Amino acid sequence: MRSFASALAGAVLSMVATWPAPAGGQSVDCLINAVANGPYCVGDCNRDGVVQVSEVVGGVRILEGEKSMRECRALDLDENNLATVGELVRAVDAALDGCALPSPLFDQRLRLRLAPGPDTGDPLLLVLQTEDIYPCLNYRLAAALRVEDDTIVVVLGCVFPPPICLDALGPAGFNGDIDLAPGAYVLELRAQGATDRYRVDVSSDAVRVEPIDATFSSLF
Repeated sequence: MRSFASALAGAVLSMVATWPAPAGGQSVDCLINAVANGPYCVGDCNRDGVVQVSEVVGGVRILEGEKSMRECRALDLDENNLATVGELVRAVDAALDGCALPSPLFDQRLRLRLAPGPDTGDPLLLVLQTEDIYPCLNYRLAAALRVEDDTIVVVLGCVFPPPICLDALGPAGFNGDIDLAPGAYVLELRAQGATDRYRVDVSSDAVRVEPIDATFSSLF
């Protein structure tokens, strides 16, 4: 009889075999890291690095259809616009064990934009796009996003191919909501071996972003 460890190793290898290949020459280690840590702390609706009991309760209401997925994008681990029991379990684990940021894995150049949401009162929308162009329009850049006091931290992960290709060339992208009060912030983009910093000034009706020290990213 195989030991439990052998059985577990076999299950992990079988799961890895079904994953799509990472883009841009990234290794399977990138995929393993992303699966282990998640693209962000699951269930951390306001991106403050902590999953509160109220956020877990809100996740239950989303799962039961009483609230929209838009109320907590951080619960949607696989970005299919649906909440699942598995994702809710991950949120409970994060509430109990805390939220640790993953190691940065991204090693390309990218562009960024931070702008108000489409409707009044919406959170700010952070848009990241790689400068590299991919064979499908919907390649995805995984990233962990949180706000720590007056610093917006974005840890950049893997580039993933889509399960269904939208047949057009385009960059890999990431969209993240950030709910910020008016004030001055520093935006940190953490990539493998580098950190870019931007100054972000938020007022009641506008947001301004200026580079402080940027080596692998630029505004668009």
